[in-house]
Amino acid sequence: MRKTFYSIVTFIALATTASAGTADTAVPSPATPSDTLVSLWDGKYATGDWFGLRTTLAEDYGLSFYGKYAGAFFGVVDSENGGHGFWGQALNFGASLNFGKLLDSDALEGVTLFGHFRWRDHRPEADPAPWIECAYLFMPSPWTTGTKFRVLSFGMEVSSKKFLPVEDMLVLRAGWIQPQAEFLIQPYSTQFLMASIASAKGIGGNIPFSSNGSTWGGTLRAKPADWAYAKGGLFMSFPKMTDWRNHGLAYRGYGPDTSKNGLWAMGEIGVTPAIRNLPGKYAIGGYYFGSAHKTYIHKAARHEQYGFYFQADQKLWQPPQPVTPEGKTNKGLSTFNVFSLEPAEDHLHPFCFHTGLCYEGLFPKRDTDLLLFAVSYASYSHDKLTEDRLAGKREATYTIGMEGSYKAQINKWLHVQPFAQYLIRPDGTDHVRNAAILGFQTGVTF
Repeated sequence: MRKTFYSIVTFIALATTASAGTADTAVPSPATPSDTLVSLWDGKYATGDWFGLRTTLAEDYGLSFYGKYAGAFFGVVDSENGGHGFWGQALNFGASLNFGKLLDSDALEGVTLFGHFRWRDHRPEADPAPWIECAYLFMPSPWTTGTKFRVLSFGMEVSSKKFLPVEDMLVLRAGWIQPQAEFLIQPYSTQFLMASIASAKGIGGNIPFSSNGSTWGGTLRAKPADWAYAKGGLFMSFPKMTDWRNHGLAYRGYGPDTSKNGLWAMGEIGVTPAIRNLPGKYAIGGYYFGSAHKTYIHKAARHEQYGFYFQADQKLWQPPQPVTPEGKTNKGLSTFNVFSLEPAEDHLHPFCFHTGLCYEGLFPKRDTDLLLFAVSYASYSHDKLTEDRLAGKREATYTIGMEGSYKAQINKWLHVQPFAQYLIRPDGTDHVRNAAILGFQTGVTF
C-alpha cells in the first residue's frame, strides 16, 4: 500500500540523517517510568496507546477499538423493605473498521464495519429493583436486564460523507442492530441511571426498545440540510427479544416458532436549529411493532402495537465562548425532554415523559463536569386498572422518579458521579412505600 511504502522510505531517510549527524547532535533522553505514568494519566484511554499501535491501527488502517467499564453503588436508605446496599457493573467493548483508511481510498471513506458486545453483572446483589418493589420502567439501575455476555450489534454503515451537497446527506446502516441505538438519541439522558430516563424513555413497556433489543434490520437517514433530517428503519420483531438467555444470539428470531416473527418499523423526522446561536433538537417519531396479543379487559385479538413520541432538547444559555487552541466548549445550561403516547387498551404506560436540566462546566477549570437533574412520570393504563380492579388486584395509577447527580470528569478516561434517586409510588400503587437511594457511579474508558 502507498502508506506503508511512504512510511518505510521516511524511516530509512530519518535513520540515514541520524547516522550522518555529528558527535554533538543531541540524543533524546529515554523515557522514565514517571513520564510513562504522566502520559498514561493525561491520555484518552486507561490502557494507553499500546506503544503507538492503537493510533497507527486507527489512523493508517481504520481499525479502532473501544471499551468502557461502569460500576455503581446503590445505597437504599428508605424503601418498602428498609435499607440495603447493592453494587452493579457492566462492561462494553467493540471495534470498527473503516475501509477508506484500510485501502487508502477516499471513495470508501464512508464504508465502515462495526461490532459491539457487552457483559453485565447477573448477581441478585447487583439489582435494587426487587428490594424497593418498583415497576420495570423505573428500575434504579439500567444494567440489571440482559445480564451476562451479550452480542449487541454487528453490521455495516455506508455514508455519502462529502460526496453530496450536505455532509453525511445519506447514511445507511444494516445488520444485527439495536433500534434503541438508532432512534430517540438524547445524549444527556444517557448520563442518568434510572431506566425511565436513561434507556426506555417511555417506549419500553410492551416493545423491546432497550439496549437488550437486537435484531436483523436496517436504517436510512436522509439529511437534505444541515438543520433537518428524516430517518426510517425496518427490523424483524419477535417475542422475548430481550431475554437474557438468548445472549443476543437469536438470529432466527423466536426459535420455538419462527412463524411468530414479524415486522418492526420506526420513523423519525427532526430539525436541529440554532436559536440565537444556541443549538437544539426537535423531533417527532413513531413505531409499529408486529406482535400477536390481546387487549386489556375485552381480550380482543391484536396483531400489532404502535405509539408516538416527541423530543425537545435545547441549550438555554451559554457563557461567552473564548477562542482557545482546543476550540469551543459545551459549557452552559441545557434542557432535554421526551413525551410518549401509546394506546391504553394494550400498553401498560400510555403516557410517559421525562424532563431534565444539565449544566456543563459549572465551576472554573471544570469545563466537562456535568450537574444533572431530571424528573420522569408514567401513568398506568386505565384499561389495565379496570382489569386489575375486577380481578381484585392492586390498582396502579402513576409513578414518579427523580434523579440528580454531579459527574466529575477526573481525566479523559475516568469519572466519578455521586447521585440521589427518589421514587414516588414505585409500583404505581399506594401499597408500596416511596424509595430513596443515595450512591455513586464510576466509569473507566479503556
